[in-house]
Amino acid sequence: MDGANRLRRWVAASVAPPAHDARYPLLVNNSWGSGMAVDERLARTMIDESAQLGLELFHIDAGWFEGVGDWRPNVKKFPNGLGPIADYAHSKGLKFGLWVGWTQGGDGVDSAHRILSVRDPDMADWFPTTYPADWKPSDFSGATVCLADPRAVQWCTLTLRGIIKDAKLDLLEHDQPMVIDGCQQTDHRHTRSATDAGYRAAQSYYRIYDTLRSEHPGLLFENCVNGGRMIDYGAVRRCHYISITDTYDPLSNRQAFYDAAFALPPAMCRVLHREHAGAKSGPIPLHAAKWNDGLVHGYD
Repeated sequence: MDGANRLRRWVAASVAPPAHDARYPLLVNNSWGSGMAVDERLARTMIDESAQLGLELFHIDAGWFEGVGDWRPNVKKFPNGLGPIADYAHSKGLKFGLWVGWTQGGDGVDSAHRILSVRDPDMADWFPTTYPADWKPSDFSGATVCLADPRAVQWCTLTLRGIIKDAKLDLLEHDQPMVIDGCQQTDHRHTRSATDAGYRAAQSYYRIYDTLRSEHPGLLFENCVNGGRMIDYGAVRRCHYISITDTYDPLSNRQAFYDAAFALPPAMCRVLHREHAGAKSGPIPLHAAKWNDGLVHGYD
């Protein structure tokens, strides 16, 4: 236990990025309680409820975009874009966060190359393999691009810059795989080794976030990756929150938090919590550090 306490103190002091907000870790209301159904009306309603409850950040999860790879606001759900939603959240004293699966490509194509797509002839070889003609992305995940390709890195960086600016973000969450575990392409910056492909992709992921943090020092970053499937100290150095589980029940959250808090500062550990089984309004995200007295009494 003493070793874990020392490790957490070191990570908090020497590894984790500064939050620039005295309220950190923030209490958050997340739209995923309604799944992919989020739209402007629902977002405004949730913002009102969040302010009434005394929460500190409103977060739009998956469902706001046109399609996987097309990370622009869905014009039917958000006809005015996300900027007015951010403005409304800010007017209520809330920060505004957004889920983006920015390494995920889909099957749509446009002439301006604004969609990350396995079907775009200029992008097809950014991906680790060739996809069959009948391949389709899911609602919120698709083909993971190889970040060892400089062209992919440039596209992702420019796209994220646009999203941060247009949506007036205070927090950017990334989800779905960020780093590939092998690539068949021979013109990327990796060897044929799957290990080297992953290493080169990870280095590019780090550089993208280092660039964005230098441009937006106050921006918070959240690492989800399917509920805690990429927890390493390289990510911890660049992200203020780490999702430690994709389950929503209190017992699973307590177990995940107990384990993760041996190696991570409690303030970084993020879970999604339903008030009770079958709750129609949940999940309501609560950052685990707010639970210190009940869950990890005696921890830092």
